[in-house]
Amino acid sequence: MTLTGHFLVINPRFPRTIILIIALAFTFWWPFRAPVTRFLFGVPPGVTLHGESVSGLTTVEVEEKVRQLAEELNQEAKNASIDRSTGQIIPEKWGVQVDIQATVNRVMSAAEGARVEPVLLDIEPEWKAQDLKAISTVLGSFTTWMQGSSARRYNIRLSASFLDRTLVLPGEEFSFNALASPYTRERGYQDAPIIDDTGRMSPGIGGGICQVSTTLYNAIVEAGLKLTERHRHTLRIYYVTPGKDAAVAHDKDLRFVNNRTTPVLVRVYADEKKLTAEILGTGN
Repeated sequence: MTLTGHFLVINPRFPRTIILIIALAFTFWWPFRAPVTRFLFGVPPGVTLHGESVSGLTTVEVEEKVRQLAEELNQEAKNASIDRSTGQIIPEKWGVQVDIQATVNRVMSAAEGARVEPVLLDIEPEWKAQDLKAISTVLGSFTTWMQGSSARRYNIRLSASFLDRTLVLPGEEFSFNALASPYTRERGYQDAPIIDDTGRMSPGIGGGICQVSTTLYNAIVEAGLKLTERHRHTLRIYYVTPGKDAAVAHDKDLRFVNNRTTPVLVRVYADEKKLTAEILGTGN
């Protein structure tokens, strides 16, 4: 005799009395299998998990409860960062993660009436405040002199402010356009001459931003970071020697990847006469 699904496959050699007894026992047991299983193998009476009753639950059911609780309690770790408006370091925050298997084991082995709390693991952030404090070495620096109208100078200072104090972690990609665009009046840019698509100087919005991208490009090169996008001007520009320029527009970007093992900090700032870009790192 074998059991397949809910049916008995009877071996004809079994005595009929034995077969009848087994069949009656199986018929009696089946409706009560769930409560009996819970009584024998479930969580003891009165046990709670994080304030919620889990009495009588099976291991599978407890695991589902723990997973739901993990969605509520888990918190990702946050790296230390830099307040771009003040330059102050914002400390890191440790994360929390529920150890699901350890919590299930704790619940299933709890004594009757026990109040069980989940097993929590501390998640360490990758970059801490002390790491950012170590960023003090100038890896690359470049300065250009500003000329032109007051509107052009204003655009230079404005776009520089959008880039200044940008922290780039190892493996992250920096994008000039992601920070400084769109180059519109709504963003604050003023009318100043630009190099248009025909390669000629013409009136436009945001004239001067390419001096910022060019100055930053040269600092990036000096720092030895990996360039992923850079475009040349169609006209020769006056503030750097030929071949050292980098144009940006809505469809042209200046991008690099931090290929170092530690974070770098992008500094871009201007006074009344000159514009400076720096890449700061830990020096190792």
